[in-house]
Amino acid sequence: MMKRFIKNSVGFLISIILIYIVLFKPHPVAWFSGDADIWKAMFGELRFGVSDLKEAGTMLRPVPALIALIILLASMVLRTIRWQFLIRPIGKTKFRIVFWNNAIGYLFNNVIPFRAGEIIRAILVARFSKLPAGSLVATVVLERIFDVAGLALLFALTLTIYPFPHWLRIGGGFLSMVVGIIILTGWMLARSRHTTANWITRKTRNKSNIIKKLAMTLNSILQGLGVLNNRGLMVHVVWSTILLWGMYAIIMKFAFDAFSFTDGRYPLLYGSGIVEAGVVTVVTSFGMGLPSAPGAFGTYHGSVLLSLAWFRVPESIAVIFAAAMHAFNFITMSLLGLIGIARLGVSWQWVMTQAKTSSKEINSNYVQDDDLGDDRI
Repeated sequence: MMKRFIKNSVGFLISIILIYIVLFKPHPVAWFSGDADIWKAMFGELRFGVSDLKEAGTMLRPVPALIALIILLASMVLRTIRWQFLIRPIGKTKFRIVFWNNAIGYLFNNVIPFRAGEIIRAILVARFSKLPAGSLVATVVLERIFDVAGLALLFALTLTIYPFPHWLRIGGGFLSMVVGIIILTGWMLARSRHTTANWITRKTRNKSNIIKKLAMTLNSILQGLGVLNNRGLMVHVVWSTILLWGMYAIIMKFAFDAFSFTDGRYPLLYGSGIVEAGVVTVVTSFGMGLPSAPGAFGTYHGSVLLSLAWFRVPESIAVIFAAAMHAFNFITMSLLGLIGIARLGVSWQWVMTQAKTSSKEINSNYVQDDDLGDDRI
């Protein structure tokens, strides 16, 4: 509990610091030299003003923004299909159940800490589909590993064209190596999952109930790794992951178009802007991986500001673009989650109850269906 509290506190602190840096231009030297009081030195100069908001308003184009929204919604459909591929070795699921619970997971990631939405969506799909919760959680972990692998691939592609800073090249290379090791380890466990599960069962047969529950959870996770041993499903997972990251780069490209970044006013973004959009997508994705408050407040804005500075976009416009893009994603995903709650016929309180009892559900390995009637499906 204390570890979670510390991690949550660090995340909020990072978000507060980054939001401050994004919004204000601090001048600590002026304070130390006595040229300004502490308030004026630290909060006296915003990075954007009313004139910048007006300029951004004149730059906006609705058609590219609408196209970006359509692609974002299509990416949610593709994410659902990919998750179903990962779940298939465990059992059958309905598309609408997986889609809406995926959306609910994003909603909860936006409003509660620890990225609890990832566990929530696994628990809810297990509830509705009568599948082992631990195995569903394993598929969520696999999904995120493939996401990082897709990010590493996009990074490698853009690296051949765009000269990233040395520190980012080193970080990206290290991340790619770690992802490769994790996928290889998971593949080896998947190949021997039955032998490993039997060994765990034998070793824990005469142990305490807590150890037995832990063993059941580990066996469920091993079951969730089954997709790594299925070549046909792996092909689907790989192509859908590659397509997803391509869609994310294209969304950013149309966001550039929506803000008229590619019409010539910023020479380094003139033209199609697809490579530059890939660069910003990579940097913002790395930034969103940092600890933060729910919804990636601050970390997203800071990474957008950093990456657009490389393309000589004025920081006042970059701040407005970052805020608009964050709101675009946050509002869209949150609305989808709220619609999902309504479509599945569950209440916010009921979903919150699942959040509080998720660890208990996973430890018990299989999810019961006592308090959820079929009329909710």
